[in-house]
Amino acid sequence: MEQWQQIIAQGNRAFTERHLTAAASFYRQAISDVWPIWYHCAFVCCPPELSREEASLPTFCLSISIQNLAETY
Repeated sequence: MEQWQQIIAQGNRAFTERHLTAAASFYRQAISDVWPIWYHCAFVCCPPELSREEASLPTFCLSISIQNLAETY
């Protein structure tokens, strides 16, 4: 999730500076980064040792990424 955080931060900086094409690219990259983790936890097998909060983190990250991408449009 650290990589996702860095990508989102770059996207947010680009968005703040009104570089919307760059921001959209970063947000798409963030979606690509978190998608496999979200899919695995949602449909394959979420590791049982994760707390409820930890297990829901990929869903939260995916939703933020999609919402941020939508804002660029």
